[in-house]
Amino acid sequence: MTPFIAAILGGILCALIAAAFLTPLTFRIPLGISRQWAREVDEYAELELSGDNLAAAPLTRTQSVLLILASALLGCATVATKGLQAEGMALAFYFLSLLLLVAINMKALLLPDIVVLPVLWAGLLYHAQAGSAAEHIYGAAAAYLAPFLLTTALQRFTGKGLIGHGDLKTMAMAGAWFGLASLPLFFMGFVAGFALWIVLLLIRGQRTQGPICSGPAHLAGGLTAAFCSMPVAPFT
Repeated sequence: MTPFIAAILGGILCALIAAAFLTPLTFRIPLGISRQWAREVDEYAELELSGDNLAAAPLTRTQSVLLILASALLGCATVATKGLQAEGMALAFYFLSLLLLVAINMKALLLPDIVVLPVLWAGLLYHAQAGSAAEHIYGAAAAYLAPFLLTTALQRFTGKGLIGHGDLKTMAMAGAWFGLASLPLFFMGFVAGFALWIVLLLIRGQRTQGPICSGPAHLAGGLTAAFCSMPVAPFT
């Protein structure tokens, strides 16, 4: 096959792909985004009307103390397992960022990209520098795709989404930091943490219908992935 014929065939193939996929996607993707925005606006308006939206309020003194104590405990845990060096400081950075996300999520039901995406990229870049880029790139991709495929399949049957896009990106963030091999531990911790959080809400008499904050589940998954498979480093 001559280069000219190969070029013609390549052009024809790309034209067929454009006709079959690109043309319809130019309106289906914006339409899907618009519908998602409409659902989120409705959910936010429902929170406003119910009086449950505390997003604009600062943390109470008790909440601030709990956040600071949790940060201190996780700092101690990361130094105990990884030492006071680059790896320990990197893991501490991940957990401090995750605690910020948990606090925001519990107040406003949000997992904002302005926190998630820089931390995800920081994890990939750190592990690329450490020489384990492939493991953590695959981890980020799998941590996003596995729950995305699950919630997409369930949505087709039930009409309701199981996991939000913020959750998917936060799971990808965990995959970027912990790698592909740690994902089973992360997801086990996430599911167990979410179940315990639901039980706690029921005990406290709070509603469990509609959007439920998943921050505690993400924290449980991160703790499980970080510490359940790590030997504790001895102090020297």
